[in-house]
Amino acid sequence: MGRKSREKRERVADPIRRSLAIAARAEAQGRRVAATVAAFEQAARVRGESAVVEALISRANQRWENVQKNAGLTGGPVAETLHVLFPLDVALLRLGVRFTEERPADPSGGWLQQLRWGTDSACQVQRMILACNPMGAAAMARTQLERWSLNRTSSNSFDLEEAQSTAARYSAIWGMEGPKVDAGLVWENLSELLHGRGPLIAATRWEVARLAESSEVESESEFIMTVEAAVQLSLRQVLLGAAQLTDSPEFPPGLSFALRRLPLSVPSEIRLAEIRPLIFPLTLSYLEQQPQQLQAYGDTYLQDLRCVEMGTKPTHDIPSLHGIQALMSRRARASSLASFAFAQEQTQLGENFSPSRLASRELSYIMINELAGLLALWTSGYKADAFAAGSSALRAAFWLWLEDDEQTLMLVRSVLEQTARLRTWRMKPSRAALMEAKGSRTSPRDWLESAGWRRLSVLNRSLGEFSHITPLTDHRFDARQALVKILPENVDSMIEPVQMVRGSTLDRVAFAFGAEVFAWLSRYYPNIAEALSDIMPYAEANEAENEIEEWMKRCWDHRGMAFEEPDVSNARRDRVRTT
Repeated sequence: MGRKSREKRERVADPIRRSLAIAARAEAQGRRVAATVAAFEQAARVRGESAVVEALISRANQRWENVQKNAGLTGGPVAETLHVLFPLDVALLRLGVRFTEERPADPSGGWLQQLRWGTDSACQVQRMILACNPMGAAAMARTQLERWSLNRTSSNSFDLEEAQSTAARYSAIWGMEGPKVDAGLVWENLSELLHGRGPLIAATRWEVARLAESSEVESESEFIMTVEAAVQLSLRQVLLGAAQLTDSPEFPPGLSFALRRLPLSVPSEIRLAEIRPLIFPLTLSYLEQQPQQLQAYGDTYLQDLRCVEMGTKPTHDIPSLHGIQALMSRRARASSLASFAFAQEQTQLGENFSPSRLASRELSYIMINELAGLLALWTSGYKADAFAAGSSALRAAFWLWLEDDEQTLMLVRSVLEQTARLRTWRMKPSRAALMEAKGSRTSPRDWLESAGWRRLSVLNRSLGEFSHITPLTDHRFDARQALVKILPENVDSMIEPVQMVRGSTLDRVAFAFGAEVFAWLSRYYPNIAEALSDIMPYAEANEAENEIEEWMKRCWDHRGMAFEEPDVSNARRDRVRTT
């Protein structure tokens, strides 16, 4: 190499080395700030904004490190559940499903697309389990349980007349499968968690408040068992759907029978080590340095599927390993889709494409989430539950939004509810206490009205359509149109409004939550709030109120939008025998 070439490389490398050194120093300084009020106030007093921001980002980094350290514990249940995916994917491949398709599976599409959506969603739930995110896992696991319970009910003659509650109906529908946790209790506890209450809320408090400090799992075993039961039952119905379609002479003899005989779970034969490629958010910066290992494992899995389809031996016959590789394959496909979406957006926006804007948004969300996590640690009772649930849900919603996943919106609803709940506690504590006493009888609408946000009713209704799958509620098309109508006027005009709905709605609710978090910080910890007053979104109280007022006005202007009667033919079209 010539001298000039070496000098040029040195000139390029010097700023990179300086940036890395600065980042390393900032991380080291951030880690010195303990998760106590006194430590954060001291940091704010001595070094101001930079010290507090460093500490918050350091907490986010330490959370990822401890997620990795938990892989040995969380990976076991994940592998036990996903063991069914390889034989199921072989069947779907024979039925014509192509796992290299760029677009995500459509839950409203044809029957094969719905079966593939069930397998993809199961993997997304397991990704949330590995990432130690209770709200994300609970939201998708409940949706799957609702969707496949609906199919199971419409396909069989169950006597549900004596079931006096929704939970009792789920128990009756799935009782014969014998899951480790009763299906009614699973649905009930997951639903309660999504409203920021119930016995599983301890797992969310641990994630947002304690995981950044310790890799030891607290309160997670009951939560993981509950979620895995929901996924196992849902996959059971997907298996039965595939078995019924392969029960004909044109398919290998015994395939349908083998699918029906697969157990809900089997002990794992493997132990997970490196899990970051399976769980990491698909930001632009991550995709630019994405490890090739993920794509390689995904390709190996697809090759094994083709081997079995052609009657040759796969590379191995370990069910648990195939299950994890099925997850890797889907994460590889998601990363390819995300890269394609970023490239498409760059083409659409041209010079207006701004990677830094996405990075800035991610940083804002990190600060909101970490501050909410600290407040969950520094407060107690229902308020701590609300901070924890809002933070966990926002974190998962951002991850799903990066993948253009519509399930983002059910988590956005949880963030909105917790924001209104915290606002009520801050402004009307006696009324908030009365509402908490009502427990599950308190709805998101009740919290919005108590917070003085009744004008957001059309937003709440629209988000609610993405939160449940039931026989009588499937107004998602109308809900999307309503969200388009209430988009702010300053959204990017170069992109179709329907493409902006998820991101814009997420952003608006995220910053409403951030404004509420900052309002609590300002009231009880003003020294810390003062250090962040120039960097937190909507840190200025009047600005936050004005922004929310404009938002509410747009929602109120469209309050009369009607949602048409649903078409539930997709749920009922294919009758699936349960035996």
